[in-house]
Amino acid sequence: MRCSYLIVLCALFQHVLPAQSKPDTIPPVAASIDDALVNGDYRGISLVDLLSIWQERFGVKFYFDPEIVPQYKVYIQFKDDRFYAALRKALEGNNLAFSLLSKTTIVIAPRQSLNKEYALKIAAEWEAGRYTWPDRNLATEMSLSFGSSSTSALNAKAYKFRGKLTDEKTGEAVIGATFLVQSLERGAATDPDGRFELSLPPGKHQILVQSVGYRNLTINLEIFKDGQADIALEQFIMSLDEVIVSAKYADANVRNTQIGVENLSVKTIRELPSLLGEPDLIKGLETLAGVSTVGEGAAGFNVRGGNIDQNLVLQDGAAFFNTSHALGFYSVFNTDIISNVSLYKGAIPAQFGGRTSSVLDVQLRDGNFQEYHGGGGIGIAYSRLSLEGPIWRNRVSAIAAVRASYSNWLLRLARQYEIKNSAVNFYDFTAKLSFKITDRQTLTLTGFQSSDYFRYSREFGYDWTNQNAVLGWNIIFSDRFSSAFKAVASKYSSSLFEDSATQGSRLRNGLTNFSLRQSVFFQANSDWEWMAGVEASRYLPEDERLAPYGNTSTVAPMSLAKDRGDEWAAFLQTEGKISERLAFSAGIRYSGFIQRGPRSVYTYQEGVPKEIGTIIGVEDYGENEAIQQYSGLEPRFSVKLQLGPDRSIKASYNLMRQYIHLISNTAAATPVDLWQVSNRHIRPQLAHVYSLGYFHNFQKNLWQLSLEAYYKNLDGIVAYKEIPRLLLNEYLETELLTAVGKAYGAEFSLRKTSGRWSGQLSYAWSRSLLQTRDAFPEETVNEGAWFPSNFDQPHQITLSLKRQVNPMHTFSVSFTYRSGRPYTTAEAGYSVGGVVIAHYSQRNEGRIPDYHRLDISYTVDKTEAKEKGYRSNFTFSLYNLYARKNAFSVFYKRNAFNQQQVYRLAVIGTALPAISYNFIF
Repeated sequence: MRCSYLIVLCALFQHVLPAQSKPDTIPPVAASIDDALVNGDYRGISLVDLLSIWQERFGVKFYFDPEIVPQYKVYIQFKDDRFYAALRKALEGNNLAFSLLSKTTIVIAPRQSLNKEYALKIAAEWEAGRYTWPDRNLATEMSLSFGSSSTSALNAKAYKFRGKLTDEKTGEAVIGATFLVQSLERGAATDPDGRFELSLPPGKHQILVQSVGYRNLTINLEIFKDGQADIALEQFIMSLDEVIVSAKYADANVRNTQIGVENLSVKTIRELPSLLGEPDLIKGLETLAGVSTVGEGAAGFNVRGGNIDQNLVLQDGAAFFNTSHALGFYSVFNTDIISNVSLYKGAIPAQFGGRTSSVLDVQLRDGNFQEYHGGGGIGIAYSRLSLEGPIWRNRVSAIAAVRASYSNWLLRLARQYEIKNSAVNFYDFTAKLSFKITDRQTLTLTGFQSSDYFRYSREFGYDWTNQNAVLGWNIIFSDRFSSAFKAVASKYSSSLFEDSATQGSRLRNGLTNFSLRQSVFFQANSDWEWMAGVEASRYLPEDERLAPYGNTSTVAPMSLAKDRGDEWAAFLQTEGKISERLAFSAGIRYSGFIQRGPRSVYTYQEGVPKEIGTIIGVEDYGENEAIQQYSGLEPRFSVKLQLGPDRSIKASYNLMRQYIHLISNTAAATPVDLWQVSNRHIRPQLAHVYSLGYFHNFQKNLWQLSLEAYYKNLDGIVAYKEIPRLLLNEYLETELLTAVGKAYGAEFSLRKTSGRWSGQLSYAWSRSLLQTRDAFPEETVNEGAWFPSNFDQPHQITLSLKRQVNPMHTFSVSFTYRSGRPYTTAEAGYSVGGVVIAHYSQRNEGRIPDYHRLDISYTVDKTEAKEKGYRSNFTFSLYNLYARKNAFSVFYKRNAFNQQQVYRLAVIGTALPAISYNFIF
């Protein structure tokens, strides 16, 4: 269905091919090069290509250091420019200049290095043959023939030319490559599996194949019957830093049917200023409209008014139940090994389920099947290293990446004793093994392990671990039909320890998850595709276990069993075009959940609040015995109306069910917060989500504008009574309330995709409100009125800008503003028997001060100057430039005169400079 987008392809190719509005004027041999006039629109070619074209066209000779003049892209227009003026224009802003050894012999070098001695040295290197032209992205050719030119063959209206496009070295699918039949002004693009299809009249055709990072390929095709061919593209420049992690076209935001889908590239993440110089995927997501966090050092992220447990976070199909390192300052995702990143926050396809807010789908790269490569980085807080290569060339490959922190030396610099004696450590290890059983069958095995340790002085601390393994088996039965199978095992464990002499204790809990998934994909034709599948998942929470901590502790050991259960689903998803203007995506998902034993389930007296004193009975269930069941349909639908080649409107509706909940009564979740499955007393969450959006691109997709609005109706939200006891509580349901919710908002985004200045401006206005309708009057929150959720932040503004100072120097700036989150204020206090008792406002009636922060970074990158070998860059960053003391929380203390004082806790209250060194080889 991704074929025949003529306008899309024409716009794309205008960014790749030098288009001449009028020919260059080439002077006679006797004339001066000064008389030569340059015309044309050179878009998306490298400076080296531009110099090579001019060298051939104008009879000049360029000399330069091949490692200094990089392979960066230029976007330049000329109209009757004199040759030397045009050359200055091409070099302008890139810290490059030129010097003439003669009228037609030109030396190009960094401005500060250019002098006569240097120019002569460069010329001598070229004359001696030690310097040569870097490999250019010249088109290669191939010829294909299907059938013979018989009378019957010539009478046919059209034949199908289809196949799969792969990387010549790795064998991986090349996604989003474009096929242009120049004589017919017709084209197609490869889908996420690298497949393509063209409908062509019988005869001879010349097809141009292009993709970023690959040499252009010209196919000389003779077609007199339907034909199929697998085609391999040769890599041109594709360093680890240049991997684009979204399989999308230049105008995918307008053309795609689904609304509210964001694709983030690793390159974009790395260009953002970051804490202590280390790029982070979750922090990159927070620059998008509708994605936020409650503060620095908070685990997880919030999407469109949803809680962090309402996000389904997947890495190669394995679900994560805690995505944070260092209590939320970093995430568990290593950008060195990531291939694709997609965030679904509006229309969520039927193959995803189990959460009510969003899906973050992270896909890992396969290792290189032909060559060995590596990369890494060294920063002031932690370092990373990745390696990849073939185990059995063209058959088996492996890739592995590791990160480890050593940030405790920074804590030792603090003045405060408690901070000086604290500790923060973490590491993670990710590996993937890929085995090509045949050209149409691939087996993959992915493993992940992470560990965190945090200790505050000698008082308390947390440690937690993530482990998962994924077995994948993909089969391509034909060009139209394929299947994918995944088996996943995940385990999350955590503990809270307190060092308090006789009261020292360690509390442990966790969750183990096993899941199976089988899906099939069928492409009926170029405009219609289907996907169907089934999946099953088992949740096995670990028992909560309390044990003494320290030799002097007198704490008695204790253990409490937790609820377990099975979740299952079947789904069907289709996407198609009704006409050139109208397309849709529709899906249906039927999901269910069964709570299983062993378990003792309490029965409470009806008509009164659930309390220990209102228990009237208990039922015992045996191993795997069904206790409680829930199920229901989850329809999904989205539609797109194309208003023109560069604009569209989209709308969607989702119904989603969630059978597992994070039990946490704090604004920022802690590692030991419980994951609780639905049971007889805690029903599933339900969300009805409506979205509407307008999308408009300008200047051949250079500028991308989007306006989106959404509304959510929520039911089954877990709320809490006053001062609940949530850990080691056999009667947990007595501390919980069931709430309904609503979240609504509007989002604005303006993005500039290329040029010396590029970046994105986003604004989101949103509300997230809760109401406890089902509670008894004495238990209702705020007397049954709507109240803000802990993550209700009405206004959010993010601005990310990148300035390409020159091909090797980049300046980035990032600004974030968001409304302060709600909290419950202490309005007054009174004394009873000498004990001061605080009087609090209604829940979440106050707000902490607004949050805002400015970060900057400067990168010196030499990876663009070379295609192969060792390449590196330095990044200098400054986090929180103007040292804003953003409040994470507000608390109250009484001074020496027994007067109540308000204090703000700022997690980071100063500017943090950093430097990092990154390399690839």
